[in-house]
Amino acid sequence: MRAAKRIAWGLLALLLTVALALALLFGTAAGSRWLLGMLPGVEIEDFTGRLGGAWQAERLTWRQDGQRVEVQAPRFAWSPACLLRLTLCLERLQAERLELGFPPGEEPDDAGPFRLPSLRLPLALELGEVRIGAIRLNGAPLLDDAELRASWTAAGLRIERLQLRQGSLALDLQGSLRPEGDWPMELAGSLDLQAAGAQSWRLELQANGDLQGTLELSGRSSGYLAGTLAGELQPLAEHLQAKLEIRADGFRAAAALPDPLVLNAVQLTGEGDLAAGYRVKGR
Repeated sequence: MRAAKRIAWGLLALLLTVALALALLFGTAAGSRWLLGMLPGVEIEDFTGRLGGAWQAERLTWRQDGQRVEVQAPRFAWSPACLLRLTLCLERLQAERLELGFPPGEEPDDAGPFRLPSLRLPLALELGEVRIGAIRLNGAPLLDDAELRASWTAAGLRIERLQLRQGSLALDLQGSLRPEGDWPMELAGSLDLQAAGAQSWRLELQANGDLQGTLELSGRSSGYLAGTLAGELQPLAEHLQAKLEIRADGFRAAAALPDPLVLNAVQLTGEGDLAAGYRVKGR
């Protein structure tokens, strides 16, 4: 009995020691800074807060084997209490700027068709406010702004809102995605473009199907070009195979054009891929 009690007290002391160590590492600013300093290739400037809750910094940089990721003004907050219900709750993830630097790699001679893996998280995931400002890849602008609100459960990824902006292009999406099998998905949203003469142009889009296979596209265009569109897209196929049909009526290429130059009953079809090119026919 005494030996059993000693073992029990020893295990309890060990658990308390581990819990205290984790609390010091994740629950204090000093412990969090020390832990970040132990990560290979990571440098952080003006860190405040704690990893076990909310923290922010002036700059976070990771370097390894010629690769570099720099995050300016990161802001991060999560709720450890959510782990009690087997959920990872990211309440806030923000950054003013994201710089990605990756040296060009050598592609294999025969990579074969790309296949998406099946993803299953050990925990459910809830994303609160996720917003990243400008994103640059190897010095070239990739996105001006990105914002995401989503959740990931056993049923898959539910996108409440995904906003992407680059120059005059603005994409707003909602939908669902199951990251297994052929990755079935349903998306709906809008794409705002800058047309000739600063005219507004919006595409209302819907995409249904399999990300690994074929997506059925449908939508409506308004503003600069009023009409409907339908088609198919194989986003992960070699050379991006696509087929698209646009029907429009009363199309005026420029606002100053007279009525005799307005095009009615316009039908454009395009089909092909990036390797062979896209063949466009109209009538």
